[in-house]
Amino acid sequence: MVGVDADVDAPNLYLLLGDFMEIQSEEELYESKKAFIEFDRCTRCMKCLEACQNGAITRDLRIIPELCDGCPACAFACPEGAIKFKITYSGKIIVGSTKYGKLVMAKLALGERGSGSLVESVRNIGRRLAFDEGASAILVDAAAGTGCSTISSITGASYAVIVAEPTPTSLYEINRVIDLLKHFKIKSFGVINKAGINKGVEDEIVNVFDKEGIELLGRVPYDPLVLEAVSHMVPIVDYSPKSASSLAIKRIYDKLGEVTGLW
Repeated sequence: MVGVDADVDAPNLYLLLGDFMEIQSEEELYESKKAFIEFDRCTRCMKCLEACQNGAITRDLRIIPELCDGCPACAFACPEGAIKFKITYSGKIIVGSTKYGKLVMAKLALGERGSGSLVESVRNIGRRLAFDEGASAILVDAAAGTGCSTISSITGASYAVIVAEPTPTSLYEINRVIDLLKHFKIKSFGVINKAGINKGVEDEIVNVFDKEGIELLGRVPYDPLVLEAVSHMVPIVDYSPKSASSLAIKRIYDKLGEVTGLW
């Protein structure tokens, strides 16, 4: 199996897997566009400042790179054609080996917003790696929510596992996630994480799964040992193999393999 960490804004799957044993490659990406002003043509009419919706242009006409997402609004507004764009560093892709197999991940550079395209690159590298390795499956860890990086993460997926926590926020989000997965016609399964912390909301989440015909693979109980395992950078299934959370995760893994035939 090949793992892909598609949460490029905050990648942490390598930490949960005990860090990389070996780094095979690191590739820097230069895909982002940032505006800059040619001051010999600028008349300081301030129309660019008015056009920028991100607050990336200051009143003294400095451009803050972390806030500029490369949209051409300022260039369109400039009557003198004084605003140009240059390609800048957008992040890097790392391919390495963990105790559990190959892992592909990316780190989006500070202030960058092109997470969807970076996720696509990571996913495609994972697919090629899986083909070369003869892997039976690609496991993609998507970002939470329904943003562009999540949409890019699930593109081409055969199955999706919705991990929900028994909180009002999670209850709201899973309805949106389910709608997204239905739109892309992706077969979905459900998992309850931190089970037991709010029985009422947990029951509501299970009812949503039942109503949508989503099979519940299992529940991972709230377990303080998980935080200890993360702090030691050791997967909980190794840190405390017989803990309630470890046993639940193993059962979910076995059941997912059974219902999908992937392992």
